[in-house]
Amino acid sequence: MTRVPLLTDDEADELTKAFWDGCTELIGRVPNSMRVYGRVPKVAMWMLPFLASLQREGAGGRLDGRTKELVVLKTSLTNACEYCVTHNTSLGQATGITMAEIEVLDGDYAGSDVLSDRDKAVVRWAEAVTGNTADRDNEAFEALRQWFDDDEIVELTWLSAMFNMLNRVHDSLHLELEPHQEVNLIRRSARVPEEKVLAYVRTMVEIAEREQVAS
Repeated sequence: MTRVPLLTDDEADELTKAFWDGCTELIGRVPNSMRVYGRVPKVAMWMLPFLASLQREGAGGRLDGRTKELVVLKTSLTNACEYCVTHNTSLGQATGITMAEIEVLDGDYAGSDVLSDRDKAVVRWAEAVTGNTADRDNEAFEALRQWFDDDEIVELTWLSAMFNMLNRVHDSLHLELEPHQEVNLIRRSARVPEEKVLAYVRTMVEIAEREQVAS
């Protein structure tokens, strides 16, 4: 059972409801995680565009969705976060990752012929970041540099670090998985236009400013 009760629609204030509307628009649905984050709406409202911009293809970052999901899945599998693994198995498939590729991520990916050398460099880096060995794993870094420029390496590292945080939050609070069909709504957000992120930010700024004036 989730340690912190999920906020219901009836309990949500205007800011939280707008945040949830943004979740549907930017990440495909309002998962249980966001019904917990909504308890701190003035923080969660700004976390959402960062999450969408970093993880979703087209929303602000440079990398393709498939590469991003390899990072997210390897990070979450290494941390054994069932909640994130389940959601990102669905999203990963929507970006073009096969189940065979997902399965090998949790095993001998380096010796597998399922993943390309580029994929393996991404997965190895996510593993190093998650294990907190990236600072001294020069071989992993040099392998990454064969395929990615400096800007992309920052994006890859940021993505793994963010999901290390999310894995720990979700596991610490014992988040329960939604029904399968609800989980799969995440597929609608495999690609998100940057314009949608900007529109969400404008809406939240307007609501936050109104609240500040009213108080």
